[in-house]
Amino acid sequence: AASLAHLMINQQDAVGLVTFDTALRRYLPSRSRTSYLRTLLEEIASTQPGNETNIAPILHDIAERVHRRGVIVIISDLFDDPTALLKALHHFRFRKHEVVVMHVMAEEELTFPFDKWSLFRDIENLETKVELDPRSIRAAYLDEVRRFLAEIVKGCGQMSIDYVPMSTKRPFDLALTGYLGH
Repeated sequence: AASLAHLMINQQDAVGLVTFDTALRRYLPSRSRTSYLRTLLEEIASTQPGNETNIAPILHDIAERVHRRGVIVIISDLFDDPTALLKALHHFRFRKHEVVVMHVMAEEELTFPFDKWSLFRDIENLETKVELDPRSIRAAYLDEVRRFLAEIVKGCGQMSIDYVPMSTKRPFDLALTGYLGH
């Protein structure tokens, strides 16, 4: 987010920022002044993980707030109901925005490499824990992840939304350069 903000402001494009979890936490409207970059970077640096997220309603809210057409960049793990999420993304397209979805997932979420009994904790809700043998659910888990990803990729493609998969294993600058260079 910081790299994109820096790049866009140096191109004299207006940049805004929204942070959220189950509710919109911060909304910084778009500005194109170089001095605004510091405000954006300070906000990004001070943002802390919060509660669980509920992305679809937040995206609908943002779509209603952003009146000037522009490029909307969403950086998220997208963990939400895919149908609701795609409807929210469609809201931006309906309002004539270009949309880029940078889908960030941990490598472990994509490959599920665990092979011994483990205690799994929900990082958005630390009280939620489950101990299990990951071998017993690996196939079902990976099928579900593939189904989820396929639905998101297909929906984004149908709406001409740029979908950029980003694994936390790959340095973000390489993923970003790969996207910007295509």
